[in-house]
Amino acid sequence: MTSSGHPRVSLDDLKRGQGPPLTTSQLASMVGMSPTFIREEIKLGELRAVRIGHGRKPVFRILVCEAARYVHRLGLI
Repeated sequence: MTSSGHPRVSLDDLKRGQGPPLTTSQLASMVGMSPTFIREEIKLGELRAVRIGHGRKPVFRILVCEAARYVHRLGLI
């Protein structure tokens, strides 16, 4: 588990297509980017995610299969 209470997911988990949906922070940590960069990729349509809630700050979850596609496109797996 991470300090935020979310399960830890590795690039190996992405290769296998296993694991729960990822937060922007989790994916950012895996690919060496910032959560802000990941949110911008979502906004630009480069990465698909599900928006959770209707609060002031958008909260996203990224399906493992989509994260794997994105990371593969970046050439990390």
